[in-house]
Amino acid sequence: MMEKKIDRTAPPARAFAWPGGPIGVILIHGFASSLAFLSDLGRTLAAKGYSVVGVRLAGHGTDLLDLQQSTAEDWSASARSSLGLFPTNVQKIVVVGESMGALLGLRLAREWPSRIRGLVLLAPPLRQRNEMGRRILSRLLPPRMRWKKRWVNKVNRADYLKAGSLLEVTAQSYREFLRLVDEERRHLRQLGVPILAFFGDRDYATDPKSIDDLRAVLPAGQFRVKLIPGASHHLAHLTQQGEVENSIIDFIEELP
Repeated sequence: MMEKKIDRTAPPARAFAWPGGPIGVILIHGFASSLAFLSDLGRTLAAKGYSVVGVRLAGHGTDLLDLQQSTAEDWSASARSSLGLFPTNVQKIVVVGESMGALLGLRLAREWPSRIRGLVLLAPPLRQRNEMGRRILSRLLPPRMRWKKRWVNKVNRADYLKAGSLLEVTAQSYREFLRLVDEERRHLRQLGVPILAFFGDRDYATDPKSIDDLRAVLPAGQFRVKLIPGASHHLAHLTQQGEVENSIIDFIEELP
């Protein structure tokens, strides 16, 4: 008899698939983060009648060793796998990606232009704060060297742990993240779908210059951006989430 494999994923970080109507929505979380920060948005979208799939990226939701052993290709494969989880009645798909999940959404839209009809980018990290210093450190430090998330403190530490989000990353895993950033930055001109991007003016991770990268290559009619005053990085998990949710629903409904 085969031994039953134990799922070590923290329950709030586990993938989900909620069947609904002919519009499908893929939710993709960020680097060393968790679907817990997108689950409220997912429930709202499901209540509107959309078919919703939440993707747990490889190496996430468990421990630092799993993250260390995963690559940008693994994360991309996780995102691609979501396309096969929709019911057959789904006619168009919209990707909602937060942080690194936004980068994976960009990749999905490039690879599957016939299936992905729109992109919602929550704090897409085409540029990061203190990026040059982090790039240099990621090359110089040993691959397994741990980095604490500097924005995790005594106040919010318990919330991050409860969500199944990691409190640390490694130099190697951050290199993989940067590899994904660089590739998607190079391929922005290949995007042909409507895009709605959100940025918070108090974001501790994504640099606002990311907006400039998008505006520089995308036609005005293809790209819209909403700045959320007082918001930080997890835009769908904040007091402003009602505004974000309503804007996303309006964007989806306007798609051809």
